Amino acid sequence: MNVRFRVAATLLFALLFVPFANAAEQKREYLEKRFENGDIPDGQDFKDLIDSALNLTDDGLTIYRIGGDSSGHAMRLNAGATIDGSVSFSSTSPLPTLAPQWAGQFGFLPLEIRDSSSASHYGFLQMHMASGPLPPPPVRLVRRSPSNTSSSRPMLASR
Repeated sequence: MNVRFRVAATLLFALLFVPFANAAEQKREYLEKRFENGDIPDGQDFKDLIDSALNLTDDGLTIYRIGGDSSGHAMRLNAGATIDGSVSFSSTSPLPTLAPQWAGQFGFLPLEIRDSSSASHYGFLQMHMASGPLPPPPVRLVRRSPSNTSSSRPMLASR
């Protein structure tokens, strides 16, 4: 049998009788078994993982507000805390600061998420911030050109 014919027949068989892999939403228990230590997940496993996860863009969701306190710092909640409309939320503009409350800490940052119909949903980001010296805040410097002192160009620099 001719090699070209065998290759063409194999491809035709594969196209006609082997179903195409479709990604599907899977439960966590199934996904955890596919991604255990020593396993080698295949492309289908990754497709299932991606389709099973929440995607803000594809699902029409926007992070609307972040849990914050009255001083403008991001709120840090411990495990077991309830996140709902009773939590104090801050606007995302400007973003609430994480330091110093989060420095060296682990916790949950509460989020209010809005869908395309403006309905509120609540969630969190699980985070950990390293301890140690915090970087200094940026300083705004104005550099003047020696030839033209009336024009200035702002630039950011660290202390």
